[in-house]
Amino acid sequence: MINSPELEYWASLGNTDKVRELIGSGCDVNERGDNGYTALHAAVLNRQVDVVRLLLERGADIHAKLDSGQTPEDFAVIVKDPQILVLLRSH
Repeated sequence: MINSPELEYWASLGNTDKVRELIGSGCDVNERGDNGYTALHAAVLNRQVDVVRLLLERGADIHAKLDSGQTPEDFAVIVKDPQILVLLRSH
């Protein structure tokens, strides 16, 4: 697997095409950046529903924890996004 900080970056911006391209080129969907952030954490925190869906379809770990212990679901509660909560809880 290829590690790339770009995945977290593009996920946070909601660029599904770039996220799909990076994963397709071998980027690890569960790569951890600073403080344990994953692309899924970034997408959830920035309310990028389509990217969340894509990452989940590609095997993103919904149980991944930051160094501080927060999961993507914790972030969905913080940003009060019921659609993302449903997506996370259905996986």
